[in-house]
Amino acid sequence: MVAAATPVGAQERLQPGEVLLEVSAEGSARATPDVLTVSIGVQNDGKTAAEAMAANARQANLLVAVVRSAGIAAKDAKTVDLRVEPRFAPAEGGGVSDAIIGYRSTNKLELILRNLSRAPDLIDALFKAGATDLDKIKLDFADRRELEGRARANAVAQAKLQAEQYAAALGQKVVRIVRVSERSAYGGGGSGMYLTGTQTLENLISTLPQVIPGEQALTVTVWIDFAIAPK
Repeated sequence: MVAAATPVGAQERLQPGEVLLEVSAEGSARATPDVLTVSIGVQNDGKTAAEAMAANARQANLLVAVVRSAGIAAKDAKTVDLRVEPRFAPAEGGGVSDAIIGYRSTNKLELILRNLSRAPDLIDALFKAGATDLDKIKLDFADRRELEGRARANAVAQAKLQAEQYAAALGQKVVRIVRVSERSAYGGGGSGMYLTGTQTLENLISTLPQVIPGEQALTVTVWIDFAIAPK
């Protein structure tokens, strides 16, 4: 992609006879994900907020015990949602009324699993320990630096190729680079896996008998301003 507009101040960096050529190019790199992020939690009801929170704390402690026994590092487990809220009686004709009939306490953990083959057994153990909610399971990379490096190299190579092609078509040559900026994003290409909503243990086991990471792409978009001049 090439743009003809000249940013404010860019023209000041050009030498006499040079023209600014703005190029946008994408570069991608693919790899197999090696970590699994899981958000799993418990919900407990009570007549009072204190009762709901006490029951929730007991249940959450059981999940924490499973996590510790599985050898999950402290840095790979954190609380991401801890709250208590009122429960309202149903209203006539649908919806809810203003009458409070109890309270619900929620405690949710986010876990990073670095051994994908053990993930189904761990999730099974967490549900057997009382987990009630599985918000999502997301495949990702433990270290993205190498993947980002390859994507950047591909993006820069594509940008340079485009600049050379545009310059040649205009009877010019690429003289130098004036400015570079980038944005990056992850694209699944069918490799990302998300399970949303509350899952029963039976549904979980049937939908996740094993973890198949496949491949995932990282895409970088780079903007490079080239100075071109007559050959």
